[in-house]
Amino acid sequence: MVRGDARDEQSQGEKRRFPEVLSQLKSTGAALLVVGDLPHHLHARACRQMLGSSAHATRRRLFVSTTTGPSTGAFEHSTLPDDESKAQLIRYETTHRSTAASQPAGDSSLPSTVLDGSLGELGIEISQSIERFNDTANGLDSAELRLCFDSLTPLLDRDREMLFQFLHVLIGRVKSVNGMSHFHLPRSRTTEAVAMLESLFDAIVELRLQDGILQQRWHFPDQDWTTRWLSPSNPS
Repeated sequence: MVRGDARDEQSQGEKRRFPEVLSQLKSTGAALLVVGDLPHHLHARACRQMLGSSAHATRRRLFVSTTTGPSTGAFEHSTLPDDESKAQLIRYETTHRSTAASQPAGDSSLPSTVLDGSLGELGIEISQSIERFNDTANGLDSAELRLCFDSLTPLLDRDREMLFQFLHVLIGRVKSVNGMSHFHLPRSRTTEAVAMLESLFDAIVELRLQDGILQQRWHFPDQDWTTRWLSPSNPS
């Protein structure tokens, strides 16, 4: 009985600690690496939760897409605000196409930009979008900016040092306005790709499908703490 009581107390302590840690991340800005060898539509479901509720009228959402085809729609249309001037899509063509800049960005109703240049050029475009949001808002509040990077997979064949530097600078730019960014990497957490990148992030969010329910397990490297498997339902 004592052992059971101790487990219950530990569980209650974790339930209190997790929202406290999330609240701290939202107040200062944070970057999340979302991993798990799952289909795009399940990552998209997690994306909707991380982008936050559309009930937040002031929230700005910035989507960066490196994927092509219908799977990207789940990210682009995850949680659109009523005012579409508060959302932006940047589509990055990882295979060079000389006409990419003049091509339509699919059927998305979001204001969109298509790029096929270097990672440096992508970083500049993202930074300029953040600056426009910040100017329009007369200064963004904490966690008002939510950035979704729909897949890092197409970038893994780039020079590792260049990719690492790109992410380091981008994460810092989002944090400079106390924003929340999350980057999808649909690979198992034990893979080399995840190990290479995870030191850049404030938390690694591991996804799994258990009995038809999408679950998350959060790893906080700086705190040497991993949550139990959680089943969040409401956007935050």
